Amino acid sequence: MGVTAFHEDQLSLWPIRPRPLPDELLSSWMVRLAHANGKKVQRFYRHWFGRDSLPLWNRDIDRLAPPELSQELARRTGVPLELLEETALRSLVGAVFTELATGGLTTWLTTLGVFHRQRRRGGLMCCTTCLADDETPYFRKAWRMSWVTGCTRHRTMLIDRCLCGATLQPHRVDMRERNWLSDQVSMATCWCCGEDLRKLRPGKADPDVLALQRMLETARRDGHVDVAGRSGLHSVLFFNGLRVLLLASARLPGPDGVEPAGAGRFDEMPVEQRAMLLSRVQRLLADWPKTFHSTFSSRPNIYSHFTRHSPVRPFWVDEEVSLLNRSKTDLTSDEARSIESVVEAYHGRFSHALAHEMFGRDLSRLRARERPRITQDDADMFLAGIDIAASTSVGRVREELIRDRTMFLTARLLKLPQSALREMKVEDYLSEIDDEPLDDTPRDGDDLKIYLRRYVRLDRAKHRLADLSPWLFLCSSPTGQMSKSLVGKRYNDALKLAYMDRRIPAFQDWITWPAGEAPDSAPFRLNPWVDCK
Repeated sequence: MGVTAFHEDQLSLWPIRPRPLPDELLSSWMVRLAHANGKKVQRFYRHWFGRDSLPLWNRDIDRLAPPELSQELARRTGVPLELLEETALRSLVGAVFTELATGGLTTWLTTLGVFHRQRRRGGLMCCTTCLADDETPYFRKAWRMSWVTGCTRHRTMLIDRCLCGATLQPHRVDMRERNWLSDQVSMATCWCCGEDLRKLRPGKADPDVLALQRMLETARRDGHVDVAGRSGLHSVLFFNGLRVLLLASARLPGPDGVEPAGAGRFDEMPVEQRAMLLSRVQRLLADWPKTFHSTFSSRPNIYSHFTRHSPVRPFWVDEEVSLLNRSKTDLTSDEARSIESVVEAYHGRFSHALAHEMFGRDLSRLRARERPRITQDDADMFLAGIDIAASTSVGRVREELIRDRTMFLTARLLKLPQSALREMKVEDYLSEIDDEPLDDTPRDGDDLKIYLRRYVRLDRAKHRLADLSPWLFLCSSPTGQMSKSLVGKRYNDALKLAYMDRRIPAFQDWITWPAGEAPDSAPFRLNPWVDCK
């Protein structure tokens, strides 16, 4: 950077430049910026950005902040652009939801009801005790999540309005000042009546709702969560499934016997009503899936309700929903396999007695011939479909497809469940494998040894964790170990990619061989998973 450019950058900086506080909202930080420089919010940004250059307070700036705003704020404050991006709600994409709607509602985000510069809905919440404890009061990003209704630190309810009935609008707190900004102006006051919000004492929050909220905060922070008998479930899949349960639980009668209305508008509800619905979801998850089935199995037409309101359901919820319609019909093989997977996930093993205890159905009566028979042609077509997709892909996508093909082929030849695949280590399986040529897809244990050796040397070696992680099949997690839910998701995605999802419906079918046709896996006889089958 030249001397002239350096001085220009220094001159563009605002005099006082506080950095964003932990989990602070963009709008909250922008208000603090203006006040720190001794100016009212509207006047400050109008002076620097012009009246019409960047739309700010006539929209939900936390949700709809244009990229040029973050770039200009970074230039004026010296705060890294990456840190500023974390203050906007779009930073939650990939953790809480898959996309941020530019128009209409975004699932799990509260709505402000913007009308000109006013906010008509209580979409911004706060913990009054947090504001009182803050050296500098500020508003958190978590307070825009519709599943946040209480403070897990102080165990109190959040508020979304002042006692006067006005919604919380920190960008308007200085409008009560006629001319100059007073030293007494604080975001912890009501913009309408001037009441100090820190003096308010809301009621205690429901401990069960706070327990659910802690789980959701963990999912949001880490990107995965352990729930429903699965470890490492992706956070978006968890949040999507939670939404299905929320809509379903809203159909249940309350203490007065009346079903609450408007659950589809959950993100627009007052905080107290949202807390009530979340308490129902917490009860469903407390002993999943037993409580779920005991709650909904006797409800009339509940299956059609799930189908109508939630046509797309994450697999961990869908496998339970698919069982709700079985009470008056004979079990199909698909339903039986769903029951098997649920029992295994919940208890760590499967038995007909456990299936009968959980679902009241006798799976031992299901004839073996009803299970689909996966032919070698089916298997070859499935693997070829992955090959074709890999050959037309590049970079990380190609590497993951090659890994998937190797992983699923290994599972079939060794008859390994998903939980065993993720536990495979390079040193346990490949320490004594010799290099030999292999021209075709392996058909038995001997061929598989050579195939895996080639995979480790040519494909796995490209992964950034190849020399750091012991796992044979790597993913992008910090440890490199794939979760069981990720293995299942990649399997289902691969089936759809190869157009084989109707021919090979379940992973258990993929690793189940017809009598007398299973390959020789003797070279891997030391594999404990093979011996325990």
